This record gives sequence, C-alpha cells and structure tokens, in this order.
Amino acid sequence: EVKRFDIVIANPPFSQNYSTDGMKFKDRYQFWMPTKGTEDFMFVQHMISTLKSNGRMAVIMPHGVLFRGGVERKMREWMIKRTEHSEKCILEAVIGLPPALFYGTGIPASVLIINRAGADTRREVLFINADHEYKEGKVQNILRSEDIEKITYVYRSKRTLDNYSKLVTIEELKKEEFNCNIRRYVDNSSPVEPHDVHAHLHGGIPVTEIEALADYWMNYGGIREKLFVQLKDKYAQFAAAIENKESIKTFLDASFEIKAKHDGFAESLATWWKENLAALEALPKKQNVYDLYHSFSTTIATRISALGILDEFKSRGAFASYWNTLFTDLRSVAASGWNAELIPDEASSPKYLRNYGTMKSAVMKWMLFLKKSMTLKKAHGTKRITRHGQRMNLRK
Repeated sequence: EVKRFDIVIANPPFSQNYSTDGMKFKDRYQFWMPTKGTEDFMFVQHMISTLKSNGRMAVIMPHGVLFRGGVERKMREWMIKRTEHSEKCILEAVIGLPPALFYGTGIPASVLIINRAGADTRREVLFINADHEYKEGKVQNILRSEDIEKITYVYRSKRTLDNYSKLVTIEELKKEEFNCNIRRYVDNSSPVEPHDVHAHLHGGIPVTEIEALADYWMNYGGIREKLFVQLKDKYAQFAAAIENKESIKTFLDASFEIKAKHDGFAESLATWWKENLAALEALPKKQNVYDLYHSFSTTIATRISALGILDEFKSRGAFASYWNTLFTDLRSVAASGWNAELIPDEASSPKYLRNYGTMKSAVMKWMLFLKKSMTLKKAHGTKRITRHGQRMNLRK
C-alpha cells in the first residue's frame, strides 16, 4: 500500500525517461505519459496518490507541462475537472518563477500547488506570475525575502493584482481547453518605453514622462517644481541647479521635502516599535515566534503603506528582509530568554552594560539599534528621464 502524507514537497528532475518494467502500484497513475523525456506528470501523479484526503503538495515543474497537448492536456483537465459528472478541482495554484533559480538549468520553472482540502467547492485556480521579481546572480538567480513574502501572501490571501496574479474560473479554463500557460492569464510584460523624437532632436523633457512619476511627486510635495522648469509647450528642462547626474543626488540629499517625509517615516516606525515592544518582550513566555512575525508583518505594513512611500507588498517585503536578520536570535530568545549570547561583542562591554543596566535592557537596546538601522531601499531606485535628447537617472 502507498503511504499517505499530509504535505508533500518535491523538486523532481525535469523531462526524464521512465520505464514500467517492474513498476509496482500502477493504480497510482490515471494517465501514462510517453516514456521518452516527458515523465514530469508521472512524478505529479505519484505524489497526488500519496496525499491524504486533506493533503497538500507543492512541486516544481517545467513550463511545458502547463500548455502541451495530448495526454498532458488530459492530465490538466483531470486535476481541474475530475470527471464529467462530478467537478473536483485539486489544482489550487500555478506559480511562475524566475529563470536560473535552480542548479544545472537556466530555464524558468513553475510551482504546482495541489490541495485536496476544499477541492469539492473550489471553482477557481490562482495564477501568480512572479518571474520578474528576483535578485540576479552570476550563476544562479535568487528569490529575495520580499519576493518570497509577496508570493506567499498573495497565495494565502488569494489576492488578484494587476500584472502579478489572477483567480481564473474553471469555466474560463474550460474555454481555453485547460491551457495553463501563466502568461495567458497574467501578462507581466514590460510596457514599451516611449521615445519622443522631438525631444531627441531638439532637447527637452516630455511633460508626459514627468507626469508618469506622479506617485513620487505626491510623496514629496514641491520637489517637482524645484527640479523642473518649463522649456516650451509640453516640454520642460531641469532647473539651473541640476547640471549633471551627480548634482541630482546632491540636490535630493539636501531637500527639505525628502527629509521631512523620511522624518515622518522614522517617527511612524518609532511609534510602531513602542506599540509592539511589550509583545516582543513576552517572547520567552509565549514562545510564539511565527505568530509574532505574522502579527508584526500585518501591523507594520499597514502603518508604513499608509505613508505612501512603500505599498503594502514592498512594506511586507522590507519587514521580511529585516526579520530574517533577527530570526535566529529571536528563536534563541523564545527558547532560553534574554541572555548575553544575543549581544554582539562590541555591545557587551562593561561600559555598555553600565549604561543600560540589565542584560535584558542591553539586548533590547541592541535590537532597537537594528530596527533603526533597517534600510528600505525599495523606496528608492531609478527612473530614466530625457534631458536634451539624452537619458539621465533620477532617484525617486
């Protein structure tokens, strides 16, 4: 008998050959794939057969299984619409991942989420296209903490986001003949960058390009008027103080508007810290590291996103990155309380302890320092704006 599991997670090799010689428990398989180079769905069928009645599984698959025809199409239909007389959708989500995440292959992969729980009432499949959000590496790309947080949060909350995720009804999938190509439902292709020929030839910055950054001008009121002056109808130019790219950074660093906004941001973080400090101090007693994370992630994302600098998902991602730097220490706190091992060498001197009294106070002071040092670089970045027919980087 095949052993049953609550949760199955797998990353099987792609496009392998297989043989039925000596195979046991053949009733695991509803569909027989060609034996040469297309065993992907054979792995999936085996894993599905090992799930309990309320079991879940996540398996890495190549994109080909999502849209190829023949028996693979029948397999997708079976996962979405089990029989002609009784619909039972066990396919809960399809997630597209960036390229070159896995050793030995540069092709993008996908994750199939199979969930037997709620299959009788499931009428939609969640598609997430996350193939543009990652950190590029020399050999392998990496999913950052914020990328993982966004995927998991959207999956758990079943959110529909423009150019990122969509709940697709079974009826729509039937009309598409159960083609599960992710871009068919969630196209995140970058828009074509406009080129203003007049600006290239005669100089000037198209006002339309400036207005495209309206969200940033709203966050830092008054900056736009100081950066640009009108050149002619529908075109502007940088103010006299902006002579080159370096002077843009100097100007923005000295800007009162940006400083005021960031001071408000820091004040909001400090208020959040005071509101949640008691919950953090109670960690050794409650030992609720994961519950604490979910609670903190929700409250800090609500507070930060209200400021307008970062949206909900960037806020959650920034906090996820910060939390990961403390996760090991927090687990130590939950297990053994506030103790000296948590304080780095430079903060454990007698002078430091004299200043902050108890060991617990010293640890909390160090964690406060880490909180204050949290950088939210996602709030910054670059946007290209035309100046006299050329391109310059403007820090947001």
